[in-house]
Amino acid sequence: MICPNIAEFDRSQIPSPKTLRSAPCEMRGVLDKLLDALKEMRSCVFRAGTLVLNDTEIAKQAGLQADELERNLPQMIARGMLARDDENALFSTVMYDRLLRREERATRTATADADWQQKQESGDVPPGLSRKAMSARENGKKGGRKRKGESDEEYYARKEREQAAQRAQQNMMMPIAGGNAAAQKPTQETQQVSVSDNLGSVGSTVEKSNNIYKPNSSSTGETQNPEPSIPDAEIKRVAYSIIRAFDENRKDQALHAMRYAKEWLNAGASEDLIIRTIHETVQKYRDLGKKVEHLGGFVKPMANALANQDLDEFRAQDKAPIAEDPEMAKARKKAQEANRLWASLFKQDSSFTKCSRLFNEQAKAHGLPPAHVRRNAEEYAAYYRANSQNTEAKAA
Repeated sequence: MICPNIAEFDRSQIPSPKTLRSAPCEMRGVLDKLLDALKEMRSCVFRAGTLVLNDTEIAKQAGLQADELERNLPQMIARGMLARDDENALFSTVMYDRLLRREERATRTATADADWQQKQESGDVPPGLSRKAMSARENGKKGGRKRKGESDEEYYARKEREQAAQRAQQNMMMPIAGGNAAAQKPTQETQQVSVSDNLGSVGSTVEKSNNIYKPNSSSTGETQNPEPSIPDAEIKRVAYSIIRAFDENRKDQALHAMRYAKEWLNAGASEDLIIRTIHETVQKYRDLGKKVEHLGGFVKPMANALANQDLDEFRAQDKAPIAEDPEMAKARKKAQEANRLWASLFKQDSSFTKCSRLFNEQAKAHGLPPAHVRRNAEEYAAYYRANSQNTEAKAA
């Protein structure tokens, strides 16, 4: 592309194309035609070889009248959209700026390509590391890229402040070892949880499975008893039993088996319960034509098995059957009878109003509540209790 012959070009004075919104319509039209003519010439200056086009030739090249160009050219130069170079050739400042930026990008790309080629030839690039990954590593060493609109001075000043704050954070006084034993443990949640919350955490990490509130010895005056640790030999034995019950060929699950064995044993599960639950889950999936892909598929079944194990203790303590309320038994029986009667009436006539009228006519003979009472055991029991109280009150 042909460039203007100019010694100094102040790119900071180039106006934004948005400033043309306030320009007269005629001037905007003339400028559009001039820019289109430059694009057709593949140039940013009105020059044909070494010949500088005068205003008359420029008007002909752009398809304008000479008076139109003469009338609007001073204003376009004053607005900074056009300018003249050292040889008095008219050129577009915006198009010339774009050309300069394009050349700068090409120069930066060529320099980066040369640096990358040199690093590869000298062996400075680790094997298997791409150019993009290498650039990301270098940017990370510098503290990341500059923010949008941030100058180099602002960028370096900000990085110095952040590094100083980081050094000050590292030099802060740390807690001294000793004292309360609870201060040496990792931070854990100290919220009291219910049985269901504790059992629901079986499928997560071991720390979550032990997430139960324990009073602090400093506040209660009592020493904390550490939880009994399960021997590693027992954990390994149960982990091997888990893999054998799941799939003996899945040796890639060994690490997960160790983790789940420790979790489930700490949660109170026995080895028999673990193996039985795994066998039942595998058989359940097999009956559905599916397959358990990994040990994580046994997390929910084990949580359910542990919950049932805790509930079995209460079931064993209370063997006496719960006597059903006779009023509720009567209400349940009458509700079933009412539903059958309503279904037969509705089959004869689907009108809700007629069915309600017929139901009310036959309800008294069958000892049923009216149609407006919902046909379920709870509503019928409440109706019978209310009517029995009214009857007793009248008799009294």
